[in-house]
Amino acid sequence: MTDTPELDLKDPPTARPPERLKRAGESTLVWLHRQALRLDLVPAAFGDEAPVDENDAGSLVREWRRQLRLWADYSPEQVLAIKLGSLALGVALVVLVILVGTIR
Repeated sequence: MTDTPELDLKDPPTARPPERLKRAGESTLVWLHRQALRLDLVPAAFGDEAPVDENDAGSLVREWRRQLRLWADYSPEQVLAIKLGSLALGVALVVLVILVGTIR
């Protein structure tokens, strides 16, 4: 019989995204925010509640989420439509990736 290492079920390993993927996501978020600034799509109340560092992805996410909650209070139907549309787009992209993977 072979010895197998015992699994520690009390403290399972945490699944963290690779550092390279995290950096790519953060840089993409900062780029998207800069595009919103350039196209003048940032709300006037952006950064009123707390100071926002334009180069920190975490503070940008917090502020955009706050803006989304404000917008949801104002127009919940539009926010629901955007969420459902993004979900449908995500499902379509996953199906496309699966189809391309099976064809190869």
